[in-house]
Amino acid sequence: MTHCILLLLGLVILWVGIKTADEVYRLALTSAAVIPLSWGYFTSPFLFQCLSGIVIFCIYQMYISYS
Repeated sequence: MTHCILLLLGLVILWVGIKTADEVYRLALTSAAVIPLSWGYFTSPFLFQCLSGIVIFCIYQMYISYS
């Protein structure tokens, strides 16, 4: 359950950082989001790690094909 809280906290910080207009705060918030996101990812179950890796790879492939 801790991994869900950490992932949610990281996503919220990342969302706030993206919505912030000032570049310094945007950089600071998105950099700060790396810690809870990575900690939540590494403490998550193995199946969740595999599924999220596949989803990230598919999104990356779609991004590459559209650009």
